[in-house]
Amino acid sequence: QFQLEAHRKEFIESEEHPEQDNAEDHLIDYIYHDLSPTDQKIFEFATGYRGAPKLRGMEIMKRLNITQGTLSYRKSLIVKAVEKAKNAKV
Repeated sequence: QFQLEAHRKEFIESEEHPEQDNAEDHLIDYIYHDLSPTDQKIFEFATGYRGAPKLRGMEIMKRLNITQGTLSYRKSLIVKAVEKAKNAKV
């Protein structure tokens, strides 16, 4: 199962700490801008980033005209990018 949304939620803290929200929003933006255009679309559709509709895997595959294997592989790369950025921040 794709864990990107869980990672994204970890980046966004409660409103009690707005200074952290801003830093974590920048981290998410950094990750997003470092992705390929296809990976950016996958990130958007999987998380609702930038107001994109949240879609399930099959819907993402149809929209981007990619196979299930490609989607799984691209998602794993995105998760690795999230984990790398998160660990680098610490």
